[in-house]
Amino acid sequence: MLTYHTGSPATVLNQLSNPYIGYPGTFYILATNEYGCADEAAIQVNLVAPPNSGFGKSITICSEGPAINLWNLLDPPYDNNGYWSDEYGFGINVSDPTNVSFAGQPGGTYTLFYVVSSDNICDDAMTPVEIIVVDPGYYEVTDVTCTGDFSQYSVTLNVWDYNVTSNVGTITRNGNTVTISNIPIGSSVEITFTSLGLCENETLTID
Repeated sequence: MLTYHTGSPATVLNQLSNPYIGYPGTFYILATNEYGCADEAAIQVNLVAPPNSGFGKSITICSEGPAINLWNLLDPPYDNNGYWSDEYGFGINVSDPTNVSFAGQPGGTYTLFYVVSSDNICDDAMTPVEIIVVDPGYYEVTDVTCTGDFSQYSVTLNVWDYNVTSNVGTITRNGNTVTISNIPIGSSVEITFTSLGLCENETLTID
């Protein structure tokens, strides 16, 4: 039978009720056989600090927006001798974490990691940061039609992920199909596409 103790000689008075400890020191293991013979051995427990990789945050950006600084997504405390990693293989270049671009990447959620390697028996520390990439909207003009008396015209568009306003005419929307009618002949229509995400708005003028 094995018992665990905080002092020597090992007795019931210094026996640990739970052998799982979380503090350093010298401890004693007492081995007793069925004949009552016993022997004890001393063990030294040392605690080492694990690496610290901080606390990660999340950000939402436009896929056509500027590059971001990954350090802005990491809250202290963290060891500054770590490195950034694209662990999931998205193809994001993190060699300069102060200038990370998502240009050309499809919309979605990207998780990158700040990694601090361990110099002792503890595991490496890894903290994820989350970048939610939003694609800009898309539109196309599918038809421009004059009324029978040529006094007005209408514009029909297919629109995704934009709200649509115009300086003249009447707007109706059916799903992704937007129609701007009652535009006086000879008048230009300026159409504004307002992004539903964080991407820039766009305008289109039809003369």
